[in-house]
Amino acid sequence: LLLDALVTTWVIHLTGGADSPWFVWYLANAGTASVVAGKRAAVVTAGLDSALFLGLVALRGDPLQVVLLTLVRLAGMWVASYYFLRGVADLQARRNDLERMRQAQDRSLEELTRMTAALDQRTHELADANLRIREADRLKSQFVSNMSHELRTPLNSIIGFSEILLARLDQDLQPKYQRFLQNIHEAGHQLLGLINDILDLSKIDAGRPDLMAEPLVVQTLIDGVCTVLKGTAKRRNVTLEARAPANLPLLVADPVKIKQVVYNLMSNAVKFSREGGTVEIE
Repeated sequence: LLLDALVTTWVIHLTGGADSPWFVWYLANAGTASVVAGKRAAVVTAGLDSALFLGLVALRGDPLQVVLLTLVRLAGMWVASYYFLRGVADLQARRNDLERMRQAQDRSLEELTRMTAALDQRTHELADANLRIREADRLKSQFVSNMSHELRTPLNSIIGFSEILLARLDQDLQPKYQRFLQNIHEAGHQLLGLINDILDLSKIDAGRPDLMAEPLVVQTLIDGVCTVLKGTAKRRNVTLEARAPANLPLLVADPVKIKQVVYNLMSNAVKFSREGGTVEIE
């Protein structure tokens, strides 16, 4: 910019001084300054141009009238070009702001692209993990089903043979052996119940439980559970007391599962009651 000011002043000197047609070229010089460095640089350059031009007039030895005319021309030129130079500077400042915004958007876009790629990768990883979980669930269900089938077959045989022996040899066996057969029969039924419970849990876990709802009499349900637990309660010297009015409305539920629920509750009550205590069902 300084070199431009010097060259412009030298050309004006060579082409006639204050009457030079290149006098207006100072506007281009100040405009360039406003584009390159903003308003402040334009003001500094305009002052430098004016000082150089006045110095040129002084060196040429022009009369006072020419000097005054030169001052008027300079003032008129800078006043007339004020809004032009300020507009150019503002336009350049806005362009710089837009460039900074564009660079910031580019950085944001790069960060967003990186995050999107990471999210896609994570999504693929989750999808693969989900497939592995489903496969594990399928294998677990298949294992439980096969295990239950393989165990129920010999258990049904044990239960069936024990029932046959109890039915045919009831009178011929000593009480001790009858008790042994009875224990085998009861243990077989208990194991079969456990296997059925495992199957039920597997179906519940898979979201496919089988419920066979039907009307039930609450009093009959509780009495049946009390009958099953009577032996356990007697061994612990625990008294069972049930208060279930006969006029209660019917309960609609799966008889096997609701009986298991009530049995678990009452069995725990008997198990954790002190010896000689009382379990009340109301």
